Amino acid sequence: MIERGGDPEVARWARELVERRLHDFQMRREAALAMPHDVEALHDVRTRARRLRAALEDLGGFIPEAGDWLRALKSLGRRTGAARDNDVLLARVEHYVRAARGPARAQLERLAQRLRHRRRRLRERASEALARCALVDRGSAEGDQA
Repeated sequence: MIERGGDPEVARWARELVERRLHDFQMRREAALAMPHDVEALHDVRTRARRLRAALEDLGGFIPEAGDWLRALKSLGRRTGAARDNDVLLARVEHYVRAARGPARAQLERLAQRLRHRRRRLRERASEALARCALVDRGSAEGDQA
């Protein structure tokens, strides 16, 4: 982590970078909440969460909320990871179904059906985790606490 130094320009730059990443994360989070069955929306919010985490890990010394936000983002990553992994596996299995013939195709289709069923349960958990992960800038009057 880059430690807080005496240069106010570095502190200002760090805060602006984190604020941009936070805004991007929040926008993607809202989109994912509005479209709970959209595979790419979940992927996008997870990507933005990782980018925000990286900035907080590097520049957290300049951000008073860094510790709380990092804990919330790590929890979000854990709670949404299974849904994303299932989505990726399902996409691969669906590709294999199209390529397979005979008994292999039937078995792969059954696997794809189980993954689709599992997806619904995992997406509900991911949506709940997204709803709980509202990060708020202490200098802002909007939103909920993490």
